[in-house]
Amino acid sequence: GVVDLTGDETRWMDHGQGDRAVSFSSPVWSDDGEHLIAWAGAVDHKDAWLQLLDLETGGTRTIVHEHDDAWVRGFRTGRLARGDGPAYGWMPDDERVYFLSERDGYFHLYVTGLDGGDPTQLTSGRFGLVDLRLSKDDERWYFISNEVHPAENQLYTMPLEGGARTRLTTESGWYTYQLSPDEIHVALTYSNATQPRELFVMPTRAGAALTQLFTATKAEFHRHDWRESEIVTFDDGEGHTIYADVWVPDRPLPGRPAIIRVHGAGWAQGVSRRWTNTLPFLHYLAQEGYIVLNLDYRGSRGYGRDFRTGIYRHMGETEVRSGLAAVEYLVTEQGVDRERIGLFGGSYGGFFTLMSMFKHPGVFKAGAVRAPVTDWAHYNHGYTTRILNAPYDDTEAYERSSPIYLAEGLEDHLLIQHGVQDGNVHFQDSVRLAQRLLELRKKNWEIMIYPVEAHSLQNEDYNRYDVMRRRVDLFNRVLRAPAKPQRSGPDAR
Repeated sequence: GVVDLTGDETRWMDHGQGDRAVSFSSPVWSDDGEHLIAWAGAVDHKDAWLQLLDLETGGTRTIVHEHDDAWVRGFRTGRLARGDGPAYGWMPDDERVYFLSERDGYFHLYVTGLDGGDPTQLTSGRFGLVDLRLSKDDERWYFISNEVHPAENQLYTMPLEGGARTRLTTESGWYTYQLSPDEIHVALTYSNATQPRELFVMPTRAGAALTQLFTATKAEFHRHDWRESEIVTFDDGEGHTIYADVWVPDRPLPGRPAIIRVHGAGWAQGVSRRWTNTLPFLHYLAQEGYIVLNLDYRGSRGYGRDFRTGIYRHMGETEVRSGLAAVEYLVTEQGVDRERIGLFGGSYGGFFTLMSMFKHPGVFKAGAVRAPVTDWAHYNHGYTTRILNAPYDDTEAYERSSPIYLAEGLEDHLLIQHGVQDGNVHFQDSVRLAQRLLELRKKNWEIMIYPVEAHSLQNEDYNRYDVMRRRVDLFNRVLRAPAKPQRSGPDAR
């Protein structure tokens, strides 16, 4: 709505889509103050329109139309998603606008005029852009990209009208950035697979040396032998390349048992050259003799539109096939005993684990889930309706994607863990699953509740310790090879 400051009348903007449910996001003025643009997104996530707003009439004119048969990236129930929406704004001439779009399969930069003609693509390739910024002198762009490798985030600059991209950062790893007010320097956070995030500063020129401002990690951290994983790839059987981290211990346990970790959030990235709070536990498992694989399944971030939308209308299908492909990799390439493979994850990773065990019994001998979604009809509407449509319009998609309806398939060992105060995946999801397993008279499963814990185990150290300890106990009990019987008598050697 628009309010004239000289009166009290509100003029509501017409998005031009009739009765279709549409939401506007924050508008952006041109520098000359003459024009205003804003994204209008359909609540069903299939379309978004970058529109020129007429404040006098309340009318709009579409400059850019984005459509995706699955869901348009970067919107939640029509509004730009925080931290992921397609950046947009005005070019310096105030006659063109720029925006990020996934229309060619990856998130790239486009420029178009106000007439709504075909946009000009300024970047292209099998990589994406995030954190796009225009320099104060209007001569160049700054952005983060994974062009060098899907597991890395590097800082680049590029001329205003496109052309050669210049990589400013050089060390392998993961960067975020903040330009100084005069843009002569840039502050960077940097981490890699064996080094937690630290703060640096460097001149904004290619290959310039980084100056570390202080050391955030304690000396004790550096006394540990943090080993960088090997990033491997394998095919999922459908022509998609799956990325994974692998740690192989110096002295694997008998039978070479393996544990697969699956990340949460669904559209997130687990395989990356950065430090995360999951790495110490994965290192510990490898230290104990397990071969550890950290999986970026179909639906993960960083691999383009087709990889992202592979889960549309059937969560727990294509991404689980990524897990099955990981099993084959472990058996054929790492010599893992097929009968000694475990799986664990939290939130979406917990959902993934349940779907894997319920739909493919016998493949994963032990699974540990924390705060798992068990019925998508009860989860966050803005998140779920992008992928499964509205529950009242597509009940089939919800039922075939929800573990609660597939629990009869459980045959292997399962540990369920959930915080009572979880405001993200509600505690009821685990309670309902426990009730269903009781009704089915299932064996070899257990549940542990944490009365004062929320979703991400941020409240108490003793809860985090207990979660990890019970996981390790489960895997040790189920996956470790039994000790060979000792021979006795005169022939014993």
